[in-house]
Amino acid sequence: ERLETVHLTIQSIAQGTVRPSRLVLALDSPLPDELPQGLQRMVDRGVEIVESAGRYGPHTKYYPYLCANPESQERLVTADDDVIYPRTWLEDLRAASDRHPGDIIAHRCHRIGVTSVAGRPEIRPYNSWEPCRTTEPSHLNFLTGVSGVLYPVGMQRALVREGERFQDVSPKADDVWLNWVATRAGVRVRQVRSAPQNYSTVMSTQKVSLLSFNVESNENDAQIGSTFDETDLHYLVQLSLTAKKVDE
Repeated sequence: ERLETVHLTIQSIAQGTVRPSRLVLALDSPLPDELPQGLQRMVDRGVEIVESAGRYGPHTKYYPYLCANPESQERLVTADDDVIYPRTWLEDLRAASDRHPGDIIAHRCHRIGVTSVAGRPEIRPYNSWEPCRTTEPSHLNFLTGVSGVLYPVGMQRALVREGERFQDVSPKADDVWLNWVATRAGVRVRQVRSAPQNYSTVMSTQKVSLLSFNVESNENDAQIGSTFDETDLHYLVQLSLTAKKVDE
């Protein structure tokens, strides 16, 4: 049903102050026999549609592209299909990436909440995490894809290496998988501004959404627990303690 409105998101990106060199919409197979009129207009203007052989859910926004372009030297920017992006959205991502080419650049991040209970590291419940309030890069910055994310080539290579294991540990939480891969690959996450950005949503698309599944039903916590192991938790706790000492 989102095919009826996705042209609004695409149009907002195309009207930006900076345009992407390619604008790709990935769809699960089989493709519809006929595209909605609004989407067909976008295709006529140059939007590419890629058919995904897998049923990757939210991972469809990046994984089929990486499979088709495993050696790409271009930066990859992902966008959700139900958001209206402001005109400087892509320009701001590109400018931050130009200054910090090795980092993942995001418009919206949380700060991973970690603690240690009786010497055992734990990640706090997702719904208790604070918004990111810094432009400094860190593996404690948890990117959220809804407001748009830019991935450097190094991160793309890491995602290709890890393959489809996300199907087993976080099939409905692409953000969890992407942050875990970034941590393991040593690629830090940097927020564009010191406050996370939230953009307008096409409300008619929200009858079925990952927000209600992952956040409101606390499914993010289960998928975080499946993805991040004790080694990851020890690292994040140590990182958090170091960050607190710096703040003090």
